[in-house]
Amino acid sequence: MAQKAPAKKAPAKRKPRAKKPVEPAVVPIETEVTPESIAWQPWFFGGVKAAALIGCGAVAGVYAAGGIEVGPGPVPADSVSAVFDTQESAFRSLSGERAKALRAGEIKSESDSASWMSSRFIPKAEAAWIVLLTEEAKAFGGEQWTAEKEADHIARYAR
Repeated sequence: MAQKAPAKKAPAKRKPRAKKPVEPAVVPIETEVTPESIAWQPWFFGGVKAAALIGCGAVAGVYAAGGIEVGPGPVPADSVSAVFDTQESAFRSLSGERAKALRAGEIKSESDSASWMSSRFIPKAEAAWIVLLTEEAKAFGGEQWTAEKEADHIARYAR
């Protein structure tokens, strides 16, 4: 039979030596501090706090109001925009009506659907374009027409 190794002894516990008290470094003050020499500090820092709170309040107010809009601003409406807006609103409203007619079974085929839409949309689109063409006729039409006048007038439409 094999012999077991003898058990090791636990190391002795040592007591740490007592710490020496440390004295804080004292910096000699050459000038005497009086309450009058630091009286400006509460006023200054109080004012800084007030200004910071006012600034934060202003930023929060602008944020709560929806912010400040940054951009080129609204584009003034011209005659062409009015025509396109009229055509768009007519197209959207007629599309809703056409969808209802299709669901109700009033329109039976694709050709019926196209003729239904064109019979209602084209008169509205023509009315919108008549307004624009009338304005153009007043500006440069008839005997006062020149290519330069028309070019100057319609150049406004380009973006």
